Amino acid sequence: NTVENIKPDTPHNSENLCVYVRAQFQKFWELYPQKQDETRAFQEFYKLKPDETLFRQMMDALHAQIENRLDLELCGEWVPKWKFPANWLAQQCWNDDLLPVRKQEQGHANTQTSFRKKSAADILAESCKESSFSINFEDEPQTGNNVIHFDSTRSV
Repeated sequence: NTVENIKPDTPHNSENLCVYVRAQFQKFWELYPQKQDETRAFQEFYKLKPDETLFRQMMDALHAQIENRLDLELCGEWVPKWKFPANWLAQQCWNDDLLPVRKQEQGHANTQTSFRKKSAADILAESCKESSFSINFEDEPQTGNNVIHFDSTRSV
């Protein structure tokens, strides 16, 4: 009785290895969000020569990082730019922890249901809520007596 090998091994022949690694790299390259310096990225990828397990780990982590960044952006969080693909590979960034996503209610507990911008009067009124005096912005403005009238005649 022989046990069947279910997953393919990394080829040992250097020509087959190059084809195998190139095919894996193309899958990585298609997924990676920042397409810069493909040659250098391939060189870093080739140094790794990932087997199926490592390649799956890299791709799963990359998928998770892409989703994590989208979630952060949807929450209005600042997200750093993607690393160049060669740097991501050289620094083994598939092992990085995902950035925490804050829930809306955590970051903005005091938000109003209305999304209109607050006016200066709104801000002033909120800051004076605890004061002993009353501010009423709804009063009719009083007209002043400080209007200067000029005669229409000019003396030369």
